[in-house]
Amino acid sequence: MNFNKVFFFIAITLSVLSAYILNIYVDNNFKSFNVISGSIITFFYSLFFLVLENKNTRKSILTKTLSSVFILLHFIILYLFSYSSTKIENYIIFSTILIIVFIVAIYSVLRR
Repeated sequence: MNFNKVFFFIAITLSVLSAYILNIYVDNNFKSFNVISGSIITFFYSLFFLVLENKNTRKSILTKTLSSVFILLHFIILYLFSYSSTKIENYIIFSTILIIVFIVAIYSVLRR
């Protein structure tokens, strides 16, 4: 796997931008946790989407496709929990399940 430095800084910028947007628009009881976890998880997904490149084009395309799907699911979860008055535990459970499924999917793609 190759590491692209320019896209790494773009991934950092994307995570900081998502933290800023969440800081402005989140209106619930766990605002600071939502901002911090949202930016870290966005960076984690965009790391696989933008930064890491594989020499095998099939693996690279599958990794980028999986990452883009999961980053969209992550933004949907952030949007749903930003305006709801649910407990923080529900957000943690859904985000953790999404991350675990993502890790298993990426591992199965890269293992082959």
